Amino acid sequence: MEKKIPLKAVRARLASVAMLSVAAGVLYLLLNTTSNDLQEYFIVIDMVRGTNFFAAFFTLRYELGSLLLLWTLPHLFTNFTTVYLIGLLSLTVKHTIFKKFLNYPSLAFLLYVMTFAHIVDANQIRFALALCVVFYALFKEPTSKFFYLFWALFSTLLSSVVQLAQCQYSPPHTLRTQRRPTNSLSERNNSYTSQLFLSLLLVYLIDT
Repeated sequence: MEKKIPLKAVRARLASVAMLSVAAGVLYLLLNTTSNDLQEYFIVIDMVRGTNFFAAFFTLRYELGSLLLLWTLPHLFTNFTTVYLIGLLSLTVKHTIFKKFLNYPSLAFLLYVMTFAHIVDANQIRFALALCVVFYALFKEPTSKFFYLFWALFSTLLSSVVQLAQCQYSPPHTLRTQRRPTNSLSERNNSYTSQLFLSLLLVYLIDT
């Protein structure tokens, strides 16, 4: 007999599709209007396109996981699409984590997108990826005494420990220039620590 999908499950899937569609639209709008780091990542992508991965790694000194995305995707997509897909990947993973661990995942995700997407996912794409690991490690029940150590080390493949602790932005050092961006989010480093803890606190308050 053909197995029927429960109506509740259908509604949940439709809600997830709708929520991710809204997030995708918001991210597209933010990248085109308020993103301060978009052009800086364009510079990085132009510099690594067509170069050897390890040459790019030793020059940029970016985290392996983040650099792999920034180096691989430009072979298939434009600069803007590359940044957009990385931001969308970050939002999708966060949505999946919220659905798995929180009692009110849609509300938590919606408030996250409205409050923090313009700071994190539309600008700090490396930190946005690492924040997915932070959320997962905080929400999941520890399975061993090395649980947090493992996920802390894993997160360094996406963003450095300093960035996770202080949300600090390191301006891109390209293969051809060492110019420091003049309109970068690095000018607002002091506010990033509070933004991180506010985002974590927001999700916990929603779920309690």
